[in-house]
Amino acid sequence: MPKDNKKEQAKISIKEAFEEFARKEIEFYQSAEKDKLYNRILPNIKEKDTANVDFYWNGVILGGYIHDKDLVLNKMRITKYGKEEEIPRAIEAIEKALEGSEIVLDNQLK
Repeated sequence: MPKDNKKEQAKISIKEAFEEFARKEIEFYQSAEKDKLYNRILPNIKEKDTANVDFYWNGVILGGYIHDKDLVLNKMRITKYGKEEEIPRAIEAIEKALEGSEIVLDNQLK
């Protein structure tokens, strides 16, 4: 009998999955272009009109959530590739990216 054409999925442990995720995150931080704003949006499965969002700018990670047309920034982290002085410029980059959109920025990091 011929085998199914489905690929066999390799089983990995949670620990291995987190190690791989961390490795890819570090590779991203090392290879990210300077003065370029990156974002990651993760939908909320329970609340369909809400999503978590992270922005990366020159070693600074700003995060929060999007609800309807509001973007709330309430988390901040500085990686070893960034400096605290970059925070205002990161916020400016987010504000500039939102220009012309209907999304309203609520910066709770002040």
